Amino acid sequence: MNNLLLRPNKISIHRLTHKGVNDFIDTINNIRQHKTKKKKVDESIIPIINSFPEIDGNDTDLFVNSPQLDLKIIHPTRFELSKYLFLQLNDFIKENKLVRNPYFWSWLALVYIEDLCDGFKNVSVPHNYVPEMGNFDFNNQRNKLYQH
Repeated sequence: MNNLLLRPNKISIHRLTHKGVNDFIDTINNIRQHKTKKKKVDESIIPIINSFPEIDGNDTDLFVNSPQLDLKIIHPTRFELSKYLFLQLNDFIKENKLVRNPYFWSWLALVYIEDLCDGFKNVSVPHNYVPEMGNFDFNNQRNKLYQH
């Protein structure tokens, strides 16, 4: 459950802009660098996490007539979260051809970033949150698109 990031109770579906994805990547890298120095999550990380793009701000585009996600639901496991997202979004993703849209998937990872990172205790590399497709290539030996 989100504790450090302020989130609305519900949100309609968006996608990040190109700038939004790049800001997301930069913030992930900044958190990882900070965590290397600090070894734990403390108040000094708050200014860094506040630099994430807003999930419904200037660096996003709203999908008209999209379903809403209830951000106050507590998902005890990642499996429960993925089950909820599948039930809420599967038809919408297919109808809007979002299967290979890195801007949408990055936005979705941003929405749930605190949950995915266990409260920022385990922040992974950016390509675990931003799919390697379109304009986003992290020059890895192995593409991790399958994780999305």
